[in-house]
Amino acid sequence: MGGDAATFRKIHQAYEELAHWAENPIFTHLRGFLDKWFYDASTNRWTQPITIRR
Repeated sequence: MGGDAATFRKIHQAYEELAHWAENPIFTHLRGFLDKWFYDASTNRWTQPITIRR
């Protein structure tokens, strides 16, 4: 309520683009950090982080 319509449209468009990307990632394999989720295109799934034992 009381917000700027143009700003809302920009935020909504960014949300739509991110939602589309999450369903159709453009990279094939990304694994930068062991404790973070990554997308594996060979299985077409997001993979859980690996537990790091110290």
